[in-house]
Amino acid sequence: MSQTLIGFLRSIPSTFRYVGQAQNVGNILARNALFSFFVVAIPALAPVLLLKELRLDASSLGLVFAGMGVGSVISAIFVIPWLRSRLATDALMIIAQVTLAGVYILMAMVHHCLYCLVPMALAGASWTLAASELWVIAQRSIPDSLRGRISALMMVLSQGAMTLGGVVWGVGAQTAGIRVTLWAAAFLFLTTVLGSMLFSKIFESQLLFKVKRDHLQHRSSYSHS
Repeated sequence: MSQTLIGFLRSIPSTFRYVGQAQNVGNILARNALFSFFVVAIPALAPVLLLKELRLDASSLGLVFAGMGVGSVISAIFVIPWLRSRLATDALMIIAQVTLAGVYILMAMVHHCLYCLVPMALAGASWTLAASELWVIAQRSIPDSLRGRISALMMVLSQGAMTLGGVVWGVGAQTAGIRVTLWAAAFLFLTTVLGSMLFSKIFESQLLFKVKRDHLQHRSSYSHS
């Protein structure tokens, strides 16, 4: 028992060291945490909007969240396989995140229960798409020897970001109002998506430049020898 605990405690620093050295894995963990921070606005704010603003009863609230589940199931069975056969992972992530930001805008504008069904179905579909793609990206980048530990770290960061996001969006709804908070969440989410796209392009260009430079240096040293 003590040896198992010691081995577990020793594995934690090695996991963080690898994440610090492997920039690609660190970027994936950061993207997953940011996505969790923003996506939790749906379960944090939707009940407040539906119960207090639209004056729904418990059965209507359950119906709206059932629509979210239906959207998630349909997306997983029909939409995601079709999109994966035609688009790259980064494009799928952008589609899912922009759709979620659009869902926040729609939720901020609705004034009737029936109009909530479509945004919640889209929320379930895009949430499933983004979460599955993030998990696939992570599993492709993680080495087999660290897969379990980094996957656990990914889940811990996701849950922590959801906790923080729930507090932030809840406080925002209490102070500024539910609809203003939804508009702010949509704006910040879109800004984050655009920022991550720009950062990804810069990272890819730097990596390509480094590869070309190393290749030229290798050819130069080979010709001199």
